[in-house]
Amino acid sequence: MGGDWHPEWDSCGPPDPCAAQGIGAIPWDGRTLLAIAPQPSVGSVRVIYALRAPGSVRLEVLDAAGRVIRRLVDGGRAAGIAFVDWDGRDDVGRRAAPGAYFCRLSAGGEVKTERLVRVE
Repeated sequence: MGGDWHPEWDSCGPPDPCAAQGIGAIPWDGRTLLAIAPQPSVGSVRVIYALRAPGSVRLEVLDAAGRVIRRLVDGGRAAGIAFVDWDGRDDVGRRAAPGAYFCRLSAGGEVKTERLVRVE
């Protein structure tokens, strides 16, 4: 899990975490970004986030009632683009039911929220 920058990638340029999934590039203007793909999802989803400055990051999946069901990231991260895959399970390993969920990114004094949909 995770998608932090690795120095050995310098020779080929920054990785495009979206291209690996075949969904195209996500343009980044240097602001905090949160994107989820694929949408809707049958299995796992890739949560892509970008930070304009290093700092503390909290990335969580919430149910429709706003309850945190899974914490994906909680700690310091470098500036730039990173990603993490959510396997569709809660913090204790139970499979999340089909439906609408929200991914919330808290970083650098900003909070971004994106909707994600799980189908079976």
